[in-house]
Amino acid sequence: MYKTMIIDDDAAVRERLKDIIDWQGLSLELVCEAGDSDTALEMYLLYRPKIIISDISIPRISGLELAEAMRKEDADIQFIIITGYHDFEWAKQSVRLGAIDLLSKPVFAETINASLQKAVRYFQAKQQKKQSVDFLKNLVSQNLPQMQETFMMGLLTKTGADAVNLEKQLRFLQIPCPGPYYAVAILAVRTLPNDMEEDVGLFLLRDTLTTAMKENGFEILTLVDTHARLNCIVSASDNNPDDQIETVITKVEEQLHFLTGMNLVSGIGPTVDNLALLHESRSGALTAVNYQCILGDSTVMHFKNMERMDMVFHSQESIHVYLKKLFRENEFSALASTVRNHVTALSGQGPKARKQIQSFLFEFMQDITGEALRLGISVERFDDYLPAMMRLMQSQGDESIDAVLHFAEQIMASIDGRKNDESNHLIQLAKKYIGEHLNDENMCLESVSDHIGLSRIYFCKLFHKVEGISFNTYLKQERINLAKKLLLTTNMKVFEISSAVGFSQAKYFGYVFKQVVGMTPLEYQQQNAKNI
Repeated sequence: MYKTMIIDDDAAVRERLKDIIDWQGLSLELVCEAGDSDTALEMYLLYRPKIIISDISIPRISGLELAEAMRKEDADIQFIIITGYHDFEWAKQSVRLGAIDLLSKPVFAETINASLQKAVRYFQAKQQKKQSVDFLKNLVSQNLPQMQETFMMGLLTKTGADAVNLEKQLRFLQIPCPGPYYAVAILAVRTLPNDMEEDVGLFLLRDTLTTAMKENGFEILTLVDTHARLNCIVSASDNNPDDQIETVITKVEEQLHFLTGMNLVSGIGPTVDNLALLHESRSGALTAVNYQCILGDSTVMHFKNMERMDMVFHSQESIHVYLKKLFRENEFSALASTVRNHVTALSGQGPKARKQIQSFLFEFMQDITGEALRLGISVERFDDYLPAMMRLMQSQGDESIDAVLHFAEQIMASIDGRKNDESNHLIQLAKKYIGEHLNDENMCLESVSDHIGLSRIYFCKLFHKVEGISFNTYLKQERINLAKKLLLTTNMKVFEISSAVGFSQAKYFGYVFKQVVGMTPLEYQQQNAKNI
């Protein structure tokens, strides 16, 4: 009901208004009435009506002056002004005060009820807007961890972020960015003990790394799981935090290996001074990790150290193996930086440098052309194929490198497009299988990939590419979504729900639930039980 007040110095007019207004039909409640401005103000402060019907001519001050005074108390008050005069100035003032209508006496039922309906629609629209805003706030709150992870992963993998919009999005998603410097570290699980699941390994890695970083004065903006790799975005006050970060990660690796037998491979990207440049730091960290994987090294590698080593691989064979790996994984940014760095390294090899560079780029062209032909893609249809070969044979410096890389990017995009349809079908089969086995605590990346006939590593990458999130993140979300439903629709206890959605330990279930939802299972149940 909307509280309503009538102000008129003529009691007969007040009585007539009360008789002709459709109180019930418009959901109105007459809470007070007054015949003068003093009484009107007193009644207003006591009852706080939201709709006021007032005559212009009332004792002491005019109805318009009274309306202005009340509007200072509550900007949402809806006024209907009544006058016995036909004065244009009154009309102007009424408009200025935001009155719904200026009605002339005598007032008819149809006219006053139509005006009151405008006031009711105003408050209904305002309430609907508030409900929509509250709904969106609640929706954002429930999905904030996933939204934060998705957004930060976008920063890590995409280029050209708009600085203005970036700041707004960070505020909206409640992501702190103390800065002023940032670096990306990638920690990949190389081997796990036979009795340890990948999820548990990543959980231990996440927990140990977070604790170690905080103890050493670093702030972690976020940790994102991709392809069994933990992308750690570190905020630092120093523009050269590399050695400290490397020391922390080394200790984490040693601690986890000692306690669990887990082996890691880690890379640290270059420091940047803008979150929009995070993709550059991640590209460097990814290159360092992949470099280690090729060489079989187990120490922490910083991208700058690779530059000091001139990025010269132990053999020409090893760099081509590495580039093919990046090509198949569709990591163009890392591939391009590796090619350019290797060319730079070869440039310092003396008189034979030009020939070495030409030979390297020509072999690289052969590699990607071979990959295209293997997949049934004719390279002749690419406009840049012949120009790239011509520039390469003429050895026109940076132009030849740009041409070769552009051709490689075209091939990768074409392969990617061809695979999309097949990939979507396979991932849909995987999601169906996941949905049917959420209660199976033994369901993992390996079991799902085996079910659809793909290798574990390929499936992991394919799933992230199609769905935009990692397999582990998706599995967690689905299990937690089922848990949320069970919390609100059954009388099952938390430990029973934990088992029903595939968690062997209730404590770990509680940790994952809070990570995804932002609150504990019991808090979620208490907060949402009233909405059932």
